[in-house]
Amino acid sequence: MLSGSFINSGQAIVQLTKVGHDSFISKLSLEAKTEKKPSSQLLNMINKIIRILTYIIIPLGIILAISSYLKGGGYIQIILGTATAVIGMIPEGLVLLTSVALAVGSLNLSRKKVLTRSINAIESLARIDTLCLDKTGTITTGNLHIHEIEPVSDLTKEELIDQTQAIVTANQDDNATARVILGYTKTPTTKEASAALPFSSDRKMSGASFTDNPHEFWLMGAPEFIFKNQSLPIDMAEKKLHKPQPMVFELF
Repeated sequence: MLSGSFINSGQAIVQLTKVGHDSFISKLSLEAKTEKKPSSQLLNMINKIIRILTYIIIPLGIILAISSYLKGGGYIQIILGTATAVIGMIPEGLVLLTSVALAVGSLNLSRKKVLTRSINAIESLARIDTLCLDKTGTITTGNLHIHEIEPVSDLTKEELIDQTQAIVTANQDDNATARVILGYTKTPTTKEASAALPFSSDRKMSGASFTDNPHEFWLMGAPEFIFKNQSLPIDMAEKKLHKPQPMVFELF
């Protein structure tokens, strides 16, 4: 069992053996936070051109110097002529224009309220025709609120929320949905459960029966799954609550 695992149904007591920076999820997060500098194809191409010209310019400079010497030129004339020819072959303007173009692109994006962390992002954005954004967990808090309750049966709103809170209490759920249901009213439910059906990602529902009417079993979950699955995977004859069993797992 690894840190970050999810329980689909039931309950368990887990003993942690590696916590904090020693846990698997902490080490994984540390690797993900390590900044990896993106490779710019444009800059790589410029560096490749400069590297090739370096191997060409040096032999050409030597040939030009020898040629000027053989023609009987003076040392000053040889040095000036060779330096002028070599400097003219260095692509100084290419590097300057590339830097200016990327800086102008970053400035234009800032005017559209886009923050550019790296100039290389301008080059990457130029080759993108579709941009997908995910806002989940970024600009939302994840806090749920009950906006309105609409009973579709003979139950009143008060009876419906009390029954829902009783199901959550019976299963000892501690997720965002369960917390907002339990916190909807200040008065906790007094119903005593006789059997419980823990929530499962496969069933998409949870449920419970209560001592005041043990022949009824209440379900809470997605309607399309509740009405499709008429049989309940629980032994109603035993009328026993699911209790967490002591279990020991090692977290790698």
